[in-house]
Amino acid sequence: MSNNDYVNLYMDAGIADQNRQETYGRHLDVVLGQEGIGVEEIVGVGERGTGGSVRWHRSPGCR
Repeated sequence: MSNNDYVNLYMDAGIADQNRQETYGRHLDVVLGQEGIGVEEIVGVGERGTGGSVRWHRSPGCR
């Protein structure tokens, strides 16, 4: 996955700074790899406290 795959998530979260986008891109890559989910299952990205967070949701019909 590239950061281009995540542009809609960044725009929804108001993340315009390229450095922050790169940071979130790394977080997203880890979540997608560890959880075995697709980018379409990511609900959103944002900041909680001083770090970033990624929220995802798997539809009931998914494995």
